[in-house]
Amino acid sequence: MFKKIEKFIYKISAYVGAVSYVATIAMIILNLIDIVMTKFFAANVQGAYELTERLLMILVFASLAYGEMNEAHIHTTLFIAKLPRLVKFLIYGIMGVLATGAAIFWAYGLRIQISESIRKNTITDVLKIPLYPFYIIALICVIIFIVTLAWHTIQTFKAIKDDDCANEITSSWA
Repeated sequence: MFKKIEKFIYKISAYVGAVSYVATIAMIILNLIDIVMTKFFAANVQGAYELTERLLMILVFASLAYGEMNEAHIHTTLFIAKLPRLVKFLIYGIMGVLATGAAIFWAYGLRIQISESIRKNTITDVLKIPLYPFYIIALICVIIFIVTLAWHTIQTFKAIKDDDCANEITSSWA
């Protein structure tokens, strides 16, 4: 059952990772076109800065879960790696609980931001694009990030007794 859950989380993280890749490519193309238009035709792409801001927001939020599932985030394990098994995984697990809790507060803040954006009808200055859809995308990505953090936290506490799980977790600590 654990492997099925992990496979599902990896798959959904890969999907949001793909979203971040698309946002990156879109930003590159948009800025390239804007530079070419400015240099050669003395005109720019209307709203390029606004679109770049929104794409960057999507890129950052969409890459969080993918980075977590692929162990790309920095974990300071130099000290705890030397501790006894129980202590090491308790500390690492508590840090996972704290990170998951912080991400939940982050999601709550985004939910408030969505409500306020809809209530105030906030839009971009040049293109007049509503902002709330971008906050919704960010919230979805943070929820997926919360799931990945929670999964890794569960795995960490499982590693207290499970040798395979412990080896899998500590393999990236070197």
